[in-house]
Amino acid sequence: MPIYHNFELLAGQNKEKIEVIKNKEEAKEEIKKLVNLITNAQENKDYKNAIKFLKKGIEIEKNIYGKNHPYLADSYNWICEIYLKIGNFLEAEKYYSMVNKIRELYEKENPLSLSLSYAKVGDLYKQKGDFNQSEKYLLKSLRVYERIPDENFLVLARILSDLGNLYEKKD
Repeated sequence: MPIYHNFELLAGQNKEKIEVIKNKEEAKEEIKKLVNLITNAQENKDYKNAIKFLKKGIEIEKNIYGKNHPYLADSYNWICEIYLKIGNFLEAEKYYSMVNKIRELYEKENPLSLSLSYAKVGDLYKQKGDFNQSEKYLLKSLRVYERIPDENFLVLARILSDLGNLYEKKD
């Protein structure tokens, strides 16, 4: 399946010329270019363009890898972080849901990613002031983490610290 992408828009020009990326290698190269554009946009606090470039990259990744690949979860997570920076909790929550759906599929291969993802959702809800939802996700994170043999205890410490801070705020 060909992958469609707007090259001239990425270059900052106004013309809208659609090109066809003919193979996966071209698509991967285009993703690398997008990563640079996203990083630059973030460094310049141009979050609107960072989100636009991320969404374009996500569409390319979907075409290359399918809709449930772990790379997509990483891209969705990146867009969540940007939405959190600009205070758009609703969009961040929407994308975190997509992150979790994918990471749940790959829990056996990478349970740490799922645990950390749940912790981030818990933090999102804490920022929103929804302490019950925050607690739910932090406990989910803890339950996943407890099943991970020989992992880094700093992650466990972070989850427990977040739960402690949450309980302190609830009281």
